[in-house]
Amino acid sequence: MTQQLSWQSEQTDENVRLQIRWLDALAGHPAVRELRTWAYEASAVRPGERAVDVGCGTGEQVREFAAAGAEAFGVEPNAKLRAEARRRAEDVAAEFVDGTAEALPFDSASVDVIRCERVLQHLDRPQDAAAEFARVLRPGGRAVLIDLDWGSTLLHPGEPAAARAAAQSQNLELPHPDAGRRLGGWLAGAGLEVTGVTGRPLVIWKPSTGGWTFVTRLAEVAKRQGRISEAEHDRLVADLAAGAERDDFHFSVAMFAVSARA
Repeated sequence: MTQQLSWQSEQTDENVRLQIRWLDALAGHPAVRELRTWAYEASAVRPGERAVDVGCGTGEQVREFAAAGAEAFGVEPNAKLRAEARRRAEDVAAEFVDGTAEALPFDSASVDVIRCERVLQHLDRPQDAAAEFARVLRPGGRAVLIDLDWGSTLLHPGEPAAARAAAQSQNLELPHPDAGRRLGGWLAGAGLEVTGVTGRPLVIWKPSTGGWTFVTRLAEVAKRQGRISEAEHDRLVADLAAGAERDDFHFSVAMFAVSARA
């Protein structure tokens, strides 16, 4: 699952390749690495425990759970991403299964650790996912969630109104673009005890291939929404490209992580 624009939700080979490229680019970002380290430590996974990554994408965190000696599962509804995760984990004792955050394929009180990154922003009812996490967790089980808060997005350079329209395009695309700030409330509402909260700004100032693809897609989304014209779109992309060439480029969005206990 993970972060999906409309182009990412389509399971064509090209779109899946683009999504994997973006996921890999994000995986190397310092802010993402720091939040994932925090979340992994908060999960306190131990050998023999059952640990589940919901919306596991290419399965990086599932492999970490397996390396810790856990019974590691990745839940991923995108069949092609699931196949990529299996390919990358050929020599690892991990299992990748179909499923969604709102309907996990596990018995009640059968899971020790639930991990979920950049998924709840896409759900119509994220509180149902939080309730599902609470259902499958054993007493004392841990949940760690990471998500973005698109209301914080900044994009530079470009004509201010066009750059702002692109930066805010996700606010009209996602059911819950403010997911980052609401993670704790959803978990608490499901009866879990929130045990920690942290955050990092995800800043891109030298866009990689994956980062550039993502930023230009935001501009395309704003054009499709009718918030900028085709001419404004073309000028914005040109301004962003010129800014990147002269080290005058900035994209940022806040990411938050929350831990909780059953």
